[in-house]
Amino acid sequence: MKVTCEYCGTIYDDTLSTCPSCGATNTNVRRSAPDQPTTIEDLQAWYEAHGLPPYETTRFFIGIDYKQPRAFGIYKDPTSGNFVVYKNKDNGSRAIRYEGTDEAYAVNELYMRLKQEIIEQKGRNAAKGQPDRSASGTQNQTESSPGDAKATIILLIVIIAAGYLLLSAGGKLVRWLTDWEVASGYYEYDDNYYYHMDKYDNNTWYEMSDGDSWEPVDYYDLPDALHNRDEAQDFYFLPNWNTETQLTDFESTSYYQEYQSERASSYDDDNSWDNDDDYDYDWDSGSDSWDSGSSDWDSDW
Repeated sequence: MKVTCEYCGTIYDDTLSTCPSCGATNTNVRRSAPDQPTTIEDLQAWYEAHGLPPYETTRFFIGIDYKQPRAFGIYKDPTSGNFVVYKNKDNGSRAIRYEGTDEAYAVNELYMRLKQEIIEQKGRNAAKGQPDRSASGTQNQTESSPGDAKATIILLIVIIAAGYLLLSAGGKLVRWLTDWEVASGYYEYDDNYYYHMDKYDNNTWYEMSDGDSWEPVDYYDLPDALHNRDEAQDFYFLPNWNTETQLTDFESTSYYQEYQSERASSYDDDNSWDNDDDYDYDWDSGSDSWDSGSSDWDSDW
C-alpha cells in the first residue's frame, strides 16, 4: 500500500520506516511478523518450509499464471507489472481476487487463503480418521452413524428449498449480485468519466469533475449502463490508470489514500498483518491425504 508523506507529500510504500525523499518518520509504518510473507518469493519459501505437497496437489500455484481449472494462484504480470491473485473455478472461468501494484497485500490475500485451506484439509482428515504418519501406521476407521445420514438428508432438503426460492424470485437476487460486483477501475460513458474503487461496495463510485478532480457520486445517480457490465457493452473500461487517458490518477487522491489506510487498519485489527497465530500449519500427512476435490471450486474465492 502507498502512503503520503506528511511533510513533503511524497507517495511511497507503507512498509518503509522513513520517507525516501525527506527522511521524515513514517508514523503509520505497517507492522508485519518476521515470518510474514510479503513477496511471492517469501510465500514460496513459507510453502516449502511447511512441507506442503506439490502445487499440482494443493492447487495453489505461487508465482505461476496457471491456466487450467481448479487453481488458486498469484503471479506478476510481465506486461502491466501488476500482481494478480486469482482463482480458476471448476468450469475454467477465472475470478480475480486482487490486481494491483501492492505485492505485500496481494501475497497476504493468497497466504490467508492457503492457511484456511490447510486448516480445512486437516479437519477433513481428522473427521475421516486419517492416520498420524509419525505413529505406527495403523489406520483408525470411522463409520457413519444413522444420525449423520439423517443430518445430511436434512441439509440437502434445505439446500433444494433455498434454490427453489431463488428461482421463484425471478432471478432478481442473481442480478443484484452481478450488479454488486462491478469491477474496480476507470469507466467512460457518454463523454463522462467514472471510477469504481471497491467492486464489493457500490458506495465507492467517483465521477471526474471539472476535468481534473474526482468527486463521490451516488450509485443510483450512475448511468444504467454502469450498473451491470455483463449486460451493457456501450462503455469503455480501463482497470488501471495510464498517462494516455489524460485523466488524473485516482490513486493520487485523498479518497484512495484514506480507503487504503482504513483497509490496512482492518488487517491490523484481525491480526492479518500481525504475528502469526499458534496453529501448526506444517503438513505431515503425505500428498495422498490432501483432497483438493473437496474445495469449493464454484465460488469466487
